[in-house]
Amino acid sequence: EIDMRKNKGFTYYELLIVIAIMSMMVGFMSIGIGTVYRNNVNRMADDIESSIKAARSNAITKGTENGWINFYYINKTLYCNLGKEITPTNPVDFSTQKWEKIGSGFDSVSFDGVTLTNGSVPALNFKQSTGEFKGLDWPLGGAPGFHTGTKIIKIHKGNSTATVVVDTYGYVEVK
Repeated sequence: EIDMRKNKGFTYYELLIVIAIMSMMVGFMSIGIGTVYRNNVNRMADDIESSIKAARSNAITKGTENGWINFYYINKTLYCNLGKEITPTNPVDFSTQKWEKIGSGFDSVSFDGVTLTNGSVPALNFKQSTGEFKGLDWPLGGAPGFHTGTKIIKIHKGNSTATVVVDTYGYVEVK
């Protein structure tokens, strides 16, 4: 026989405490996810900065022809390649060219206000001897033409954004 006086269930106060604890856990989880997004975006910006500095160094030491950094965006993944410019006669080829994965799973990546889509190949070029920034090119389409002046690269994931700025002197800064 069941004694109903002993089986009363949760009190109103016990339910409030459980709901409060669960609410705090959800809040902490959302803060944690935002932190992960911010860390991933910042890490990708740092990797882009390092790659651009390497291309600038190549231009100074090996000549302008080798002062290119090509980026390739496919399936929400960004790759980079240092060396010669990617062109229709020298297309993206993972079997013969060295491509490094910079990051993946981002909401968007944009170069100078142009959001990358599958197959986008923006390329930056630096001058020999001075390492000055020559410009941004879109050799396989995107924003046709060679664009000079300071360039801004933006990475977005959730509410997190990082910006990489390349100025006319070839200096790179992450903001």
